Parts: sequence; structure tokens; C-alpha cells
Amino acid sequence: MMHGDPVSAFRYNPLGMILFPIAMVGALIEAIGWACGRPLPWRMKVGARGAVCLLWLVVSFWILRNLPWWPFTLLAPHG
Repeated sequence: MMHGDPVSAFRYNPLGMILFPIAMVGALIEAIGWACGRPLPWRMKVGARGAVCLLWLVVSFWILRNLPWWPFTLLAPHG
């Protein structure tokens, strides 16, 4: 993505390309709230359950993309 090629970036890490923009929007909302001195009313509230689900999603993706069988090989980086 740093080279301006989102298609290639998606091939290397599809989960990262999906989660990164969501994380950036959340960080931007928090930064605006911090700059205003109060939290904005429309924050992205993940909570403890959401954090655990996100952790399971990332760890599962990390393990599954390294399995040598189809359809898990589709998750592996394609250069």
C-alpha cells in the first residue's frame, strides 16, 4: 500500500487491507475528540468482547493462511 498499489497489497494481506481503514477511521474519530477536548457522540465502541473477537479473527487468519491445503492456500500471499 505504501507503493500506491492497493491490489497488490490486498493480495499480500487481505485482512490487513480490510481492517486498516476501519482502524484509521476509529483513530481519526478519537483524534478529533481529543482535539475538541471531549469525546464525540459517534465513537466506534469496540468493547472487551469486540477486542477478543478481533484477536481471534487475526490469530485464526494468521494460522489458516499458513495451511498448505485448498482453500487455505487462497489466503496466502500472492506476489
